[in-house]
Amino acid sequence: MSEVQVTIHSDGAAASATAPPDPKRVIRFTDGRGREVAFRRLTLSRRLHVLGLLGEAGDSDIIQYYAMIACSVVELAGDPIPLPASRLQLDALLDRLEEETLAEIAKRYGEAFNLTNRQGASLKKG
Repeated sequence: MSEVQVTIHSDGAAASATAPPDPKRVIRFTDGRGREVAFRRLTLSRRLHVLGLLGEAGDSDIIQYYAMIACSVVELAGDPIPLPASRLQLDALLDRLEEETLAEIAKRYGEAFNLTNRQGASLKKG
């Protein structure tokens, strides 16, 4: 259920309304290899699913960060990308996306949904 914030003035008129970002909004861009990438904000249930796939590895902020960013992808180079059902599928998706594309998704994800990397993790080595 979406939260909506409404300010009511003394005359009863609604002055402003703000809503959280739409989780179904799809953001598209072309990565450095020329592939079109589409992603959307992960819902709570999808985030919990990803944590379940990671098991104990989910205790690592950087592993969790990579996995969440990868699982936000819904299309890559014209191919629909379903939510991974196993750790093996998650690993294959991470390999297919590669580090540079993951970094670009992370940057655009934060901008699109007004988020920052709370873990302080970097997708770039060094």
